[in-house]
Amino acid sequence: KLVIMKKFIVLAAAFLIFSSHDMFLKMGTYFLQPNTPSTIKLFNGTFDKSENVIDRSRMNDVRLIGNGIESNPDSSQWSEMNDITILNFTTGESGTWVAGVSTNPSNIELSAEDFNAYLVHDGVLDMLSWREENNALDQSAVEKYSKHVKTIFQVGEKTTDDWQTVLGYPIEFVPLANPYALHAGDKLQVKLLRDGAPLVDQ
Repeated sequence: KLVIMKKFIVLAAAFLIFSSHDMFLKMGTYFLQPNTPSTIKLFNGTFDKSENVIDRSRMNDVRLIGNGIESNPDSSQWSEMNDITILNFTTGESGTWVAGVSTNPSNIELSAEDFNAYLVHDGVLDMLSWREENNALDQSAVEKYSKHVKTIFQVGEKTTDDWQTVLGYPIEFVPLANPYALHAGDKLQVKLLRDGAPLVDQ
């Protein structure tokens, strides 16, 4: 029973580490009416469940862009509900809009076993290979991480070019076509930027 309990604790700890790693901007609908009160939910965990709210002091950048106009919502526009952080805003004129959130770096200490498992789980295999080649698999690690997310949504009927705005985050996906000009069966291509330059072989 003791062995089973230890395995359960390790699995539970690994679940907490991995499930709280990702951040998402999520909306009930991505088709909104112009000049209407709306919300965007910030999930920290998985796309289906947020494990905890994001403190306002961790937010380095919050932006809404529509019709070439950029705004920076302040802390008074955020609220919380059931571990979900919620941005309250009012849409503007009809167009294809972009919302982005970027957080300040944080540190997390991981044992060698947890860090190696994390690298496998998240597919960071180049770092895992480096640890193998440098006999570092048994060394604990301090991970410095930040999170950068965005979502694209449609307000009204008119599409605009705001979808291609580069927010300048350290890592960022940028569509090569307006997602709201595509149809069923079309493919959406994106480019991946790191510090503003294309990131290859990922």
